[in-house]
Amino acid sequence: MKESSIQSIQNDALLAPWLQALRARGDEAAEAALARLTEAHIEPVIRGVIRFKLRLDSGARADEEDLAQEALAQWLAEIRKLGAQPDDRSISDARGLAATIAYRVCYGWLRRQSPRRRALRSRLQYVLTRQAGLALWTDRRNLSIAGFAAWRDQSPAPSEKLRQLPDDEKFLALAWRTSAEWPGAKLSELLAVIFDYVGGPAAFDGLVSVVAALL
Repeated sequence: MKESSIQSIQNDALLAPWLQALRARGDEAAEAALARLTEAHIEPVIRGVIRFKLRLDSGARADEEDLAQEALAQWLAEIRKLGAQPDDRSISDARGLAATIAYRVCYGWLRRQSPRRRALRSRLQYVLTRQAGLALWTDRRNLSIAGFAAWRDQSPAPSEKLRQLPDDEKFLALAWRTSAEWPGAKLSELLAVIFDYVGGPAAFDGLVSVVAALL
């Protein structure tokens, strides 16, 4: 058996239409086949991994989109290496490769996050799970939600209202009157003011961003 036949057997069957178009009809037809492949089979894998791994709230969708595009670009780079040397390379699991790349992109994003933000996130988790009357739970989409314990399992308030708090003069005046010691032991008071003002639970990632901006 020829080497090229061996390599064809080793390649994922999902790649067959693209490889056939590349060999028989040229780059333009191959690009169309590759676009269909990525839309139907690869992008859903990448986005699924990112949502599962990072559980970003609706206020961080821009980060999610950037990470998805970064992972897709890396996957396409590997595919183009195969296209340039189809007799010397093979990809046995196209979706598995996409998932692996997506995980790596997520880990890189997490490493780039500010150590101070990670410390604040840990403080908030501690307060929400230890302070009577406050709670942290997971909704049906596996997103972390924070709020008063009596609100458990309620849907979060609109994320836009939460994001506007650092620029809301009325809220800032109320928060300062309630507690002049935000950076100290009164973090639970700040959270209570936020929840009261927003009027409902908050997506935890969005809450971390808002508290970081306020502090």
